[in-house]
Amino acid sequence: MGNQNETMDQLEMQLNRLHRSIRLTTERYLEALTGTRYESLKQNQKAAAKVGQLLDRYGLRIRCTECGTPSILRVSARKNATGGVFVFDHVVNGKRTFHGGKSVFPPMHLTEKPPRKANR
Repeated sequence: MGNQNETMDQLEMQLNRLHRSIRLTTERYLEALTGTRYESLKQNQKAAAKVGQLLDRYGLRIRCTECGTPSILRVSARKNATGGVFVFDHVVNGKRTFHGGKSVFPPMHLTEKPPRKANR
């Protein structure tokens, strides 16, 4: 039995190393987007959705620059910003919240996706 526990511990350590490597590598690539934007709302929304899909695949979220909560990057329409504004979509104190609101990609520091809440 002890050998199985050791094997599982080693596997967990290796997976943690791999996951950290994926997170750091992904962050480096996302740095290139910081401060950029596309011309249209639809293009910015498509780019934010693509980022979200890639992060979700690897169990990652973007840390909100305002409160630090794991979040999903979205682009919302605003009349004074033709390309929309980038916002962090997350739940704070049980309420869906949107922080941010800049017209360019914000800095994206990654964190783990929080576990799903159990059905009640």
